[in-house]
Amino acid sequence: MAIRKSLLLCATVAAAFSVTVGKELPSCEVDVGAKCLNEGADMSAEGIRSCLEGLAERTTPCNEYLTLLKACSVDIGFEGICASDHAEGDTIPCLLQRTKPEQLSTDCQAALPVEEVLEGLKYTLWKNGKRHLEEDEVESLNEEDTETYNRWVKRKSKGKNSAAGQDRQYAIDKMKQQKTRTKLGKEMAAKIAIEAQAFYKAGKPTKEIKKKIKYAAQKAIRRAEKKDDKLGSFSSDDLGDIINNALKMAKAGRDKQKHNHNDEL
Repeated sequence: MAIRKSLLLCATVAAAFSVTVGKELPSCEVDVGAKCLNEGADMSAEGIRSCLEGLAERTTPCNEYLTLLKACSVDIGFEGICASDHAEGDTIPCLLQRTKPEQLSTDCQAALPVEEVLEGLKYTLWKNGKRHLEEDEVESLNEEDTETYNRWVKRKSKGKNSAAGQDRQYAIDKMKQQKTRTKLGKEMAAKIAIEAQAFYKAGKPTKEIKKKIKYAAQKAIRRAEKKDDKLGSFSSDDLGDIINNALKMAKAGRDKQKHNHNDEL
């Protein structure tokens, strides 16, 4: 019953494998079920093998299976590299998945199914997602893929240049500008706070310190806007945030110095 067991188990593996790679493993499960398991049929390994070989027509997977069994007889025979797997019904997985081709006999290698090589834009240059191609990549496309690529580029360009596309891009650019200004504002506040701490230490009143912080913030903003024309303009809210953050950090620094001084005493 070894061949029967092998046929049935290989069919199970084939079903799972086809989900993964889209190609069915060689198997005679369909042929055996339809034509070799009738009432009174010889259920022995030899009987099933004889039935399959005597069929006028067989499925393609079954023809591939029988071809492999014949060509790889040394590999699945006594002391062959797939002998134990063959006995357990895992003949095809052993020959095609678990064993490197160079480990098989010459006849067996010659009978191995040729792996289908998928060609075309979808399976090569766009296999990881659609993208704009380099000039030499475009030149390598066939006529059909060139048309497909050009249509995609045209749609992409339309989307970007349409009113909705332009509005979206404008909104994105504005968000990026604001994010950059917020980051710079925090950096400005931290630097200004260090100077403000000196004013606190000198006993300057808070009102005067706040004026100095505002002046320093305005100066820093003008310098930043002049340095990067893509930054956009800092709003009054941006200025207010810089002043408030600098004042908070300066006060925190002052209080920390007082605390440390008291600890020393």
